[in-house]
Amino acid sequence: MSLHTRGDLTIGKVAKVRSGAERTKAEIRRRVLDAIREARRPANVLDAFAGHGQMHAMVWKDADAYVGIDLDWWRDDRLAFVGDNRRVMRAIDLYQHTIFDFDGFGPPWEQVYILVRRRPLRPGETIGVILTEGSGLALKAGAKPTAFYWFAGNVKNVAGGILIHDDMIDRAIDKMCRMLGGRLARRWQASNNSGGHMRYIGLVLEHDPQAERIARG
Repeated sequence: MSLHTRGDLTIGKVAKVRSGAERTKAEIRRRVLDAIREARRPANVLDAFAGHGQMHAMVWKDADAYVGIDLDWWRDDRLAFVGDNRRVMRAIDLYQHTIFDFDGFGPPWEQVYILVRRRPLRPGETIGVILTEGSGLALKAGAKPTAFYWFAGNVKNVAGGILIHDDMIDRAIDKMCRMLGGRLARRWQASNNSGGHMRYIGLVLEHDPQAERIARG
C-alpha cells in the first residue's frame, strides 16, 4: 500500500485486492480527519456514498459527527439519509459539515458541482474533500463524463482522454478549489491503474480571500 502527494509520501500503486484498496482509502481519510482537527475545526462528515459502512467502521466513527447517504437502507447505528445523494445535497444545510466524502463507483463530479454551488468557504474555514475518481473506464471507452469534462475544461480529444486522466483530475480539482473560494493546502492520492484506473484522493482546502471566484449561474 502506498500513497503519493506533493510533498511527503512515496509514489506508488495501491494493491489490486479489495482489502488493500480499503486500507489505502482508510489511510487517506484518517489523514484528512487529522488535518481538519489540526486546523481546530469540528470534523463533521457527510458521506455521500455511505454503502455498507466500511469507511465508517475504519475511520469515520472517530469523527465528531457523521451523516451518511445511500440508496439502500442498512441495518446499523449510523445516522443516514436513504435516497439519491444529489437530491439530499440540494435539500440539506451543507454548512453543517466540514468533511465531504464522495466515494462512488464512477465520477464524483455531479456531487462536487452541488458542493461548490451550495457551500463556498467562509473566512477562516478549512474543509476536507475525499474523491474516488472513477472516470477511467468511461474515458477508455471514448465516453465523455459531462460533469468531469466541465470541471477539467475543454478537452477536445475524447478518445485520448484516458492518456490525460491525471491532468484532467488536476484541472478539475483546481477549478473546484477556485469555485469554493479556497486554496489547496494538502493533497494525498493513491492510484490503481488496472481495471477502472481508480484514483483515491484526499484534499484539505483553506479559505483564500484572493482566490478567483467563478461567476455563478
